[in-house]
Amino acid sequence: MKSSTLPALDNFIEWNSLIARGDLSPIQIMLQKGEISRKDRLGKYELSPLHLAAWHNKPEICQFLISQKIAPNVSETFSGKAPLHIAAYLGHLETAEVFTNFGRKVAGRKTGDFLGCLPLHYAALREKEKMLFFLMGRGHNPSESFSVRTLSSLGNTLDILIRRGNYDLCDKVSSYEGISIVETNPIVGTTIYIGYDNENPWTPFHSAAVLGEKDILQMLLRKFPHAYCFSKEFAGFFDYSPGEVALLEGHTEVARMLVSV
Repeated sequence: MKSSTLPALDNFIEWNSLIARGDLSPIQIMLQKGEISRKDRLGKYELSPLHLAAWHNKPEICQFLISQKIAPNVSETFSGKAPLHIAAYLGHLETAEVFTNFGRKVAGRKTGDFLGCLPLHYAALREKEKMLFFLMGRGHNPSESFSVRTLSSLGNTLDILIRRGNYDLCDKVSSYEGISIVETNPIVGTTIYIGYDNENPWTPFHSAAVLGEKDILQMLLRKFPHAYCFSKEFAGFFDYSPGEVALLEGHTEVARMLVSV
């Protein structure tokens, strides 16, 4: 039966079964016979076969499918994720490397998903340290587009790690990136997280303060005591300092720490 006549669910099951096995031969044979197609969009959310290969961590199959002109930057319709978002979320390093080797225009790294998240943000969300530093390392290549500072509706990479309460990764990422990771850069127009639905700049200091993450905040203060959000200019132009959001959330000890900055 030709894939064009297969119901979407049957098509998904067929591809998923083939990819999960990890054997290229039946995929090659079925493509040649027209029993499956490189143009297939699978299931309710129109996944690419590459999304499934990324999920199952099959780098060789990813490489083969890309060689068959299946676009590596294709997005599914539910959340707008490219296959690399999935590989990053699951920590599949070898598979992620396949996608990153194809450059920013084809690997789905320049454009975020519907939340504005790059694969880097999902590596942080899942606290996948090896993946996180792999992608961060790619960001220092001028031909790449990863940046730890890039904002999404979840904040930047450090904001996400603060929400996870991961002191060690916050320490490593902030040391790697330097003061630019804590400087102001607001997002306007989303209500997903406090601070991003107004015109007030929101920084990782705010994220730590609003959550009462005392240890993370102390670490950031030691490293970046002269961040812009503690300046007189910030206080004069914007409504909420890190100390004020801590006080609003009832974190009085944290607020006292920040008053003296």
